Amino acid sequence: MYTLVYGNGFNRLSKDSISWNELLKKIHPLLESTENIPYTVIYEQILLERPAELPNILKDEEGLKVSIAELLAKFKTNEFYEHLLDLALPNYLTTNYEHSLQSTFKEKFNGMVYDNSTEDVYSIRRNFSCIQDGVDYCKIWHMHGDVSHPKSIMLGLDQYCGSVGKIDNYIKGKYDLTLNGEKLKPVRIEEKLKNESFDSYSWIDLFFSTHVYIIGLSLEFSEIDLWWILNKRARLLKDRLIDRNRNSIVFYSKSEKVERVKLIESFGITVIQGKSNQSYEDFYMSAIRDIKSKVGKMEVNS
Repeated sequence: MYTLVYGNGFNRLSKDSISWNELLKKIHPLLESTENIPYTVIYEQILLERPAELPNILKDEEGLKVSIAELLAKFKTNEFYEHLLDLALPNYLTTNYEHSLQSTFKEKFNGMVYDNSTEDVYSIRRNFSCIQDGVDYCKIWHMHGDVSHPKSIMLGLDQYCGSVGKIDNYIKGKYDLTLNGEKLKPVRIEEKLKNESFDSYSWIDLFFSTHVYIIGLSLEFSEIDLWWILNKRARLLKDRLIDRNRNSIVFYSKSEKVERVKLIESFGITVIQGKSNQSYEDFYMSAIRDIKSKVGKMEVNS
């Protein structure tokens, strides 16, 4: 089984795209330089300062998130989302908040997209089903929230840390959820690995049960939820509880920093680097072709 994890890199190829720091500066134009400061902390600074001369949207966090959602909803899709869908993988995980992949699916396949979300603030189970001709084509999981639920948009340190707490409970089998009126409790990840039995409640399991390809995502250290999961997996890998034939992770990187590559590789992740003179467009297409070839080979050998 295969999973694709993608980030804001693809949006950066669209017209009028902006980075997360640029987005925060649009909300808070009085911010000074944000270089080398995690955007999670910058977000908290915006909430804590709330200067009187700024718009009323900064007077409360919900208003701020609604404003951010309105800006993000204007992001335009591009051809690379079509290439991602052409991979025809069962699960797509994203740190993005907008619905570029859903919009592309509707246009390209003339399909239907259903919001399965029941969470209010956190996004442990937040997903959309993409249906073509009455058949499930894929699921899109928004790990950091989505624009249709502004309160779920995860930008601040407070919400990131809260999310790590939820993930920790899920991994340890202490996470409670109710689906269709039935109370359910996922079991510990060690038991799932031992019995080779995973549920479909959360995107978290996919990092331990499928072959994962990460593309268009820089893996900034502010994304502590993803680093927490990757670290947990690395520890289980070291204890030989994970079968690499069932669960591998490949990270496609444009970074040339040797120390960063070594760090990611120490987590049991294969890093494939782009060429220094390669454009991002060429880099992403090369990575997508590589994923397609790997999926094809695994399907033949499975």
